[in-house]
Amino acid sequence: MDCWQREDPAHDNVEKAILLKRDPEDRSILNQLSAEEASRYIEAVDFCNPHMLVKDERKSNLRRNFFKRLFNSLEEIYIVNTANPLNQTHKAIREVLGL
Repeated sequence: MDCWQREDPAHDNVEKAILLKRDPEDRSILNQLSAEEASRYIEAVDFCNPHMLVKDERKSNLRRNFFKRLFNSLEEIYIVNTANPLNQTHKAIREVLGL
């Protein structure tokens, strides 16, 4: 077993994703998304990576397919608007995490 692997891989399952956006025009703080909505959002914002060196068709397809598989494997996907006051943003994230 590699040093980074856990003995019980069941603890490595990701069940939720929280995407962050900063949109002062949008008054919402927290929204739940479908896998399709999350895929469209992540692609619309350049996969949340403004520093991508390669933006060709092949790389875009690889990224699109990766996120589609990821989001389809999750039980819940949320988007939190960080343009709201910090305490509201933290409260929304804690709510999603059940804390």
